[in-house]
Amino acid sequence: SVYARLGSKVKVVEFLDSIIPTMDVTMGKKLQKALKKLGFEFYLGHKVTAVEKKGKTLIVKAKAKDGKEIELKGDYCLVSIGRRAYTERL
Repeated sequence: SVYARLGSKVKVVEFLDSIIPTMDVTMGKKLQKALKKLGFEFYLGHKVTAVEKKGKTLIVKAKAKDGKEIELKGDYCLVSIGRRAYTERL
């Protein structure tokens, strides 16, 4: 949300049908609603198929479960593939 508050357009591509699939469904919907108010765009149920760089522009290609393909263009691409608790030496 920091990037959106600083004026960036933020687009989220998620393979599953929720932005926080391992947590409570209601929490996920409320979080998504709050982020939409900040200008976030969500592409749930989409699989990223390619990321290309053309000049200074990055192009992210993704495919929905129904086969429809989308192309998102931007200056940066932030990738997050999940979290894992750091419990070593605790």
